[in-house]
Amino acid sequence: MARIFKLVAYIFSGLLVVLVVASLAFYLLFDPNDYRDMVTAKVQEKTGRELIIAGDVSVNLFPWLTVQVGETRLGNATGFGSEPFASFSSAQLSVKLWPLLHREIQIGSASLDGLVMNLAVAKNGTSNWDDLSGESAAADTSTQSDLTSAAKLQVAGIVLNGAMVTYSDAQDGSKYTMTALNMSTGAIVNNAPFALDAEFDFDIAPDNYAGHARVNGTAALDTKDSALTIKKLAMSGEVSGITPAPTAFEVATDEARLEFADERIIADEIKAHVLGVTFSAEMEPLSYAGDINPRATLHVERFSLKQLMRTLGVEPPQTADPSAMERVDFTAAADLGKTTLTLSNAVIKIDDTSLKGKLVIPRDEKGSYRFDLVGDSINLDRYMAPTSTASADANTADDSIDNIEIPTDMIRSLQAVGSLKLDRAELSGLAFQSVVLGLNSAGGKLRLHPISATLFEGTYEGDVQVDASGNVPVLSLNERIEGLQIQALIRSVFKRDEITGTMRGNFTLRGAGSNLAKIRSDLAGNIGFELADGAWQGTDVWYELRAARARLKQEPLPEPRVPPRTEFSAISASGVVSNGIFKNDDMLAELPFLRLTGKGTVNFVTSAIDYSMQARVMEKPEFVRGATEQELNDFTGAIIPLRLTGTLTSPTIRPDVEALIKARVEKEVQKKTDELKGRLLDKLLGAEKTPPAKTPGTEQSPAEQPPVEGEPAAEPPPVKKLTPEEELKKKLQDLLKP
Repeated sequence: MARIFKLVAYIFSGLLVVLVVASLAFYLLFDPNDYRDMVTAKVQEKTGRELIIAGDVSVNLFPWLTVQVGETRLGNATGFGSEPFASFSSAQLSVKLWPLLHREIQIGSASLDGLVMNLAVAKNGTSNWDDLSGESAAADTSTQSDLTSAAKLQVAGIVLNGAMVTYSDAQDGSKYTMTALNMSTGAIVNNAPFALDAEFDFDIAPDNYAGHARVNGTAALDTKDSALTIKKLAMSGEVSGITPAPTAFEVATDEARLEFADERIIADEIKAHVLGVTFSAEMEPLSYAGDINPRATLHVERFSLKQLMRTLGVEPPQTADPSAMERVDFTAAADLGKTTLTLSNAVIKIDDTSLKGKLVIPRDEKGSYRFDLVGDSINLDRYMAPTSTASADANTADDSIDNIEIPTDMIRSLQAVGSLKLDRAELSGLAFQSVVLGLNSAGGKLRLHPISATLFEGTYEGDVQVDASGNVPVLSLNERIEGLQIQALIRSVFKRDEITGTMRGNFTLRGAGSNLAKIRSDLAGNIGFELADGAWQGTDVWYELRAARARLKQEPLPEPRVPPRTEFSAISASGVVSNGIFKNDDMLAELPFLRLTGKGTVNFVTSAIDYSMQARVMEKPEFVRGATEQELNDFTGAIIPLRLTGTLTSPTIRPDVEALIKARVEKEVQKKTDELKGRLLDKLLGAEKTPPAKTPGTEQSPAEQPPVEGEPAAEPPPVKKLTPEEELKKKLQDLLKP
C-alpha cells in the first residue's frame, strides 16, 4: 500500500515538474504579439469591423494570469464615419489560475486608461452598436451568464482613468459628452457591498449646458440574476449654461438596480435640488434597450417663482401684491419623450390658485407648448404692476395703461396652443365667472379664441388677435356682450355709478401700434350698442328742459327733483370708427313721453364726447310734478335741441341754448317777414281801390278834420318806427336777458 502511495506521489511530482517546466517554456518562448493578426482577423470575421492593436501585448502566468494590451482601436459601424467606435491607450487584467479549477474567478485590479467611446444614432434610428448586439452576441452573453452564475466571482477592483464617452443622436441633433471620466471600485465579491466612486465633466448640446459631476454609493453585484444594485446613490456637482453663474445640483436615491438581462433600471424615490427648487420623482422601471423614455410622478415642493427668475438671471416683474408668485408647487405624472415632456394629471398651485390638467412642453425650439387646464379662481390684479403715488388720479392711470408695450418678441417666439377654464377671475375690478380662454400662437400671430365669460349678470364672447409678424404689431378685436349690468361695469372700471340698465353690443375694431396708446389712435372698425331699462343718475333731462324754458321766458326756475335722475327705456347707437374717433349718426334714446335723436363723435384718444341732439315730447308728460299747464302745453309736440359733452367718465347733457336762440330768432324773423309781406300786400291792394264816401254827420278825428282858416294844421304825435333789423336786434336782446 505504501508503495502505491509512493508511486502516486512520484507521478504527481513528475507532473508538477512538467507543468512548471512547460510554464517556464511558455513564458520564455511564447510571444502573444505573434497572434495579433489572428485576433484581428477573428474580430473582422465576427463583427465586420477592423481591430487595430497598435501597442504591445504581454502575458504573465504566475502567480496571476495577467494580460496587458497597449493602444487599441475598434472600427466604427458602416455609415458612421471613420472615427473609431472605441479605443484605449492601455488595459490590464489579471486572473488567478488555481481558483479556476474550483470554478472560482479571482480577478486582480482591472484597469483601463484613455478609453474613448463614440456612441451614435443615425437619422433612420439605427445605432453603431446594433451589429454588436445580435443573436451571436446574445448567445455569448448567455454562455457567460451561465459561467458567472456558476462561479464565485472576486475582483480586486476596477479602475477607469481619463475616459471619454460621447453619445450623439442625428434624429434630434442632441449630443451628450462625458470627459475626464475617472472611476474606481472597492473589492467586488458576489452579492457583497463595495464602494463606488466616479467623477466626470459633461457637456450637453445644443442646449450648451456643461459642468462637473461626482457620483458615489455602495454597490453589490448579483451574478446569478445579472444585476447591479447601488444603495445610497448620490450625484452632485455644478452646471453652467442655465444661469449666468454656475449653479449647484444634488440628486440622490436610497437604491437603484440595474438588471442587465432585462436591460432596465429600477430606482426608489429620487430626490433632487437644483436652482433653489427641491423635488422628488417616483420613477417607473426604465428600459434602456431602445429609446430611453423615463416616466415618473413628480412632486415639486413649494418655491418662490420670483427667486427662481433671479437665479436664472431674469429680473422678476414688480407686482401690486409683493407676495404674489412666492408660493408655487405642483405634482404631475411626467413622461419624457424624445421631443416633448408631457405632464399629465398635473396639479399646479400658484399662490391661492389651483390648476389641474395637462401640459406638453417641447424639448426643442421648434416645438409647440400645449395645455388643457381647469382652475378655481385667480385675482390677476395681484400680478399687475403696482400703482405708484404719481398715478393715483385716473388720467395718470390711463397714461400708464396706454404706455403698455405689445410684447412682440414674446409673441414671435411663442409656439403654443391650448385651453384654460377658470371658475372665477378678477381683473381691474371686473369679476369674471365661468371663464373660457383658448390660445393659439405660431409664426408671430397670437389668437385668443374662443373667449367667453359671465360678468355683471351678462355674457361676454370675444376673438382677440395680435399679428406681430410684421414691423408694427396689429391688434384685432371682435367682441360681443349681452345682458351686461352697465352700472356695475362703470363702478368697477371708472369708480362711478351714474348709469343703470342692461347693455348689449358688438365691437369689431382693428389698430396698429407698438403700445396701446398708438393702437387707440389708429383704431378703425364698427361699433353698435344698446342700453335698456335704466336711468341716468345725477342728471334730470326734464328739469334741464323746464329750466331752459323758464330762462327764455324770464320766469322763475322750477324746483329741481332730488336726487336728479332720468329714466330711459332704450338707448342705441352705431357707427364707424376711424383714427380712434367713433362717428355716430343714429343716436336714439327713448325716455318716458320723450324721444332723443342725434349724432356726434366719441374720441377714444381723449375720451371727449360731442353730440348734437333733439328732444321731441311725444305726449303730454303728466308725470312731471309741479309743472304748470302752460309748461306742459309748450313742451307737448315741441322739438328741443340738446348738447351732450364732457368725457366718457363724466358726460354732461344740457339744452342747446345757442340752437334755441337761433331757432327762436329764425322764427321771429320769419314772423316779421310774414308781417311785412302782409302789409306790403295790403298797400298794393288798397292803392287799387277807391276811397269810400263819407257819410254826412259822421264825426272825424282831429287829425282828419280840415284845418281852420288862419290856423296852422295840427301835426300828429311823433312815432319812432324801427326797421325790421332793429326790431330783430331788440328781440334778441330781450331773449338774452337773464
